[in-house]
Amino acid sequence: MRSLRECDRRTIINHKWDVCGSEERRNWYICYVLITSSLDKKLIENYLNGEWPHQTLIGYSCISSFGAALREARNLTGRNAINGEIFDYSKSGNWAGACMYLILIDHMGEKFKKEGFLSKSTGAFLLALQNFTSLTKHEIEIIYQLRNSFLHQFNLYNLPQNKKFDPRHFVVHRGSPLITLPLVNFEGNLADINADNATLISLVEIGDMVEEMISNLKQLLTNDQLIVNTEIEGHKYSVVELLSANTFCYQANP
Repeated sequence: MRSLRECDRRTIINHKWDVCGSEERRNWYICYVLITSSLDKKLIENYLNGEWPHQTLIGYSCISSFGAALREARNLTGRNAINGEIFDYSKSGNWAGACMYLILIDHMGEKFKKEGFLSKSTGAFLLALQNFTSLTKHEIEIIYQLRNSFLHQFNLYNLPQNKKFDPRHFVVHRGSPLITLPLVNFEGNLADINADNATLISLVEIGDMVEEMISNLKQLLTNDQLIVNTEIEGHKYSVVELLSANTFCYQANP
């Protein structure tokens, strides 16, 4: 396996890893490293668990950005802080909590992938769902549209400029399944919104899906099959440098 230090533009292009992010015009490229050393594995494990003792400031508490997002998602949706199981069903459909889970999908797609996975998709969110779930292409696109609605404007309709996606408006709930397709297509006219052309999404299932993605990611780490993106805007970093940069330090007792 080629190491981080051997990564170059030609190698990455040959493996179809030639675009970082969604804007090809930037002309910068992803450099991946397979995590196999016990030290790097421990660093990633700590990062996923929210622990980050390598960057500390006197008088401040520090937590990995991944751990902080997961903590907030679980707290807002009434889930156990350790294992993510629901204990307060009344909170399980919390919108802000669902947003945090959607942010975690972006986070995973930006930083991690599984060994041997090749894709021409360039967005972190889509890559994460392709890498760590068994969702179909159509299901992934629908979750992506929900993410755009929630995180960009905090609403429940999506009128995409990209014509490969259908216009959608969503109704969210706490039941199952994850996705229920509309009885008739929504044509994009907001005056025509009704129950028949709504796409139903379970926010509880969104949380369950992300929790399972995290379990899959940890299993890949255990099996020496997890790859980390260590290059940001043309700069290559060590694993510890990359993870340290993604750490929140805050004043615990203001």
